[in-house]
Amino acid sequence: MRLRSGAVIGATLVLAAIVVAGGVTDGFGTGIRLEAATPGWIPDGAGGDTFWDSPLVDIPGVSVTGLHCHGRVQYELQVGATGPSRGNPCYAAMGMYSGAESQWGVYIALPADRAVYRTSENYQSWRYCIAGLIFGPPQTASAPPSMPC
Repeated sequence: MRLRSGAVIGATLVLAAIVVAGGVTDGFGTGIRLEAATPGWIPDGAGGDTFWDSPLVDIPGVSVTGLHCHGRVQYELQVGATGPSRGNPCYAAMGMYSGAESQWGVYIALPADRAVYRTSENYQSWRYCIAGLIFGPPQTASAPPSMPC
């Protein structure tokens, strides 16, 4: 019994390591992403004029995001080369997914004023890099912020 429990725990840890490694390396260079969503929309209790995305699980290789639109929610699962969600019809109606968009942010802060950043161009898979933390006043609204790496 003890051997079987150890084998299950070991297999689970190996599978988790493969999924996270695949997420960090863009699906091992393939860019493959499995996407699935709950069948249909369910009420979320918010007003009919609200919309947002709320990540529930967001690690390299696995992402579960709640897509909230007009008082209803649908949950999206991504496995593999995860990226920003592009399935919210409220954002799509505003043209958010159709242009040249870039997204980036600090994923994890590191010692010595360094950080792990993640970046995405045109809602494609996240890319991860390590760079110095960006300090200073916010950039003006006349130009988009430059990506750290």
